[in-house]
Order: sequence, then structure tokens, then C-alpha cells
Amino acid sequence: MPKNHHAADDMTDIPQVGLAIITGSANWGLAFPEDVGFEGVRTLRRDMSFETPFGRSDNWKLLEFDASISAEGRAKRALCMYSHGNPRDHIDHSCHRRAFWVLMQAGVRQVLACSTVGAVNKAIQPGDMVVNADIIELTQTPFSLLPDRQSFDCSGKQIVCPRCAAVLAETARRHWPFRVHGIEQQLVAAHCYGPRLTTPAEALAYRGMGADVLNHSIAPE
Repeated sequence: MPKNHHAADDMTDIPQVGLAIITGSANWGLAFPEDVGFEGVRTLRRDMSFETPFGRSDNWKLLEFDASISAEGRAKRALCMYSHGNPRDHIDHSCHRRAFWVLMQAGVRQVLACSTVGAVNKAIQPGDMVVNADIIELTQTPFSLLPDRQSFDCSGKQIVCPRCAAVLAETARRHWPFRVHGIEQQLVAAHCYGPRLTTPAEALAYRGMGADVLNHSIAPE
């Protein structure tokens, strides 16, 4: 692993954006935004690749959201990638380390992530959308940490941005055909290390720890 973590790529090759969209199993087989057909969202560039200290990170898109649909009332750009790596016929756990290096170099400060979830809270029904307020992540792996992570600590007290979550829930309630559980319900997503889904005993254990839903993609780190 190179000691100079900034030498693997020219910074100008990575678009400078503040927002990233990490897609996952929730839109498996659905290209975003191409298959959605939502006005005001367009793909500026696709199939972008970036060199990182951990190998090449492929299949990035650069998106632009029109000012008419953004919360700030101005055009906004975002990087978009698929959370399980590429090609999509297998799960590449190490892709997260490469992806987060790209996001760090891009200056990303906000991440929107989606995932198919299984509910262990029986009040959550099939088709419901959950905007979780917190996570349970017990599955760190050798791919979880960037180099030099131990030189600082990072607070997990408010790991989900309340402003982004509120905008997401408000928007979803206008478009989603089923119920939307917003961040005000304080629901918890437990992250399970895939590709194996949880056993019934594991699901019960996560419920006992306070989880409401289980997933693979929302909190890989």
C-alpha cells in the first residue's frame, strides 16, 4: 500500500462535488437516473474510472440536479456509484475502500445511500420506506478502514444527517406509494456483512439490540 495516499490519481480527474449517491440492492437492475425518467436530473458523464491506492474504481457517474428540484434552489452535482462493486455478478467487499478514497478526494460531505431492507419490527410492512435515524454496525472487516484512521477518532453520535433525512422523507411522502417512516420515528438499521442474509437467530439478536430493519448497503463502514 503506498505511503503517499494522494499520489494514485490526479485530483483534477475527480469532479469536486459535495454530494454522493450510493445505490445498492434497492435499485438492482434499475439504472439511476436513466430508468427513472424524472425531470430535472441528467447524467453529465458516465463510465468514469479513477485510480486509487487500492486499485481502480470503475463505473462512476456524474449527475446534475436542476435548480428547480433542489432544496437550495440552485443546480447541484453529485457522484453516483453502485455499492457492491462492478461487475455486478459478484459482491466486491473491497470496493468500499476504493470508493471512499474517491469520495474523500472529491470533497464529498453528504452521502445518500439506499438498500433493500428486511424488517424485524413488525410495525414495518412490505413496501414501506424507512429513513433510519441510527445504525448498528458490528461487522468491520480488513476493508473497512482507510490508512491512518487510527490517528483520529470520529463521533457517531449523529451519524445520520437530520436535514438530509428530513428532505428525503418529505420528498418521499409526495411520491412513494406506501408509508414512509421518517427520521422522527428514530428507527435503527442494522448492517449485516453480506452476501449471506441473516439467520432467524441473528435477526432475533439484532432485534434485541434495538434494530428495526436489517440491510447490507446503508452502513458498510
